[in-house]
Amino acid sequence: MKITGLTRRVDSLGRIVIPKELRRMLHIKEGSPLEIYMDADETIVLKKYSQVLSLKNISQAYAQSLSKATGATVCVTDRDEIIAAAGKNHKKYIGKAPSKELEDIMDKRKSALYSKKDNNLIPVVNDDKADCEAQAIAAIVHDGDSVGAVVLCACDEKGDKPDIVEKLVSAAAEFLAGQLG
Repeated sequence: MKITGLTRRVDSLGRIVIPKELRRMLHIKEGSPLEIYMDADETIVLKKYSQVLSLKNISQAYAQSLSKATGATVCVTDRDEIIAAAGKNHKKYIGKAPSKELEDIMDKRKSALYSKKDNNLIPVVNDDKADCEAQAIAAIVHDGDSVGAVVLCACDEKGDKPDIVEKLVSAAAEFLAGQLG
């Protein structure tokens, strides 16, 4: 466990304030759900709750199916990290934080298409070179909140069918949103 050196007092209602620096660093915003755990040594642990992470196994199976059907690299992300990936070089994405550009798409709760021809590809993660022909991205929206995204990166000439690719990635996002309840 990392030691931060920060201390806070519990108020009369049992509340504690998480310092602004930590909230900013961990992308905890007002209304963000947190899970509370207690270790055997009575240590209290707060962990960000991810609705999409609860679907990790089904997301991985879906990413594999979508990748197999399209020949593309497919990633499923929650707001904090890529939780599932399949296709070419998929291992370089798992567990990494989504790029700022991908976060912006999730914030807008939209789907987006990008292509190498239009020179507007975005990195999926921060150290990504976006070396594909086309991208289709759809936010996973549940109860009005953007909880993640599905990203499809077509690395061959199949990337010239953006309408089909967009429908596939939108279907994946809708399917995963439906699994949340």
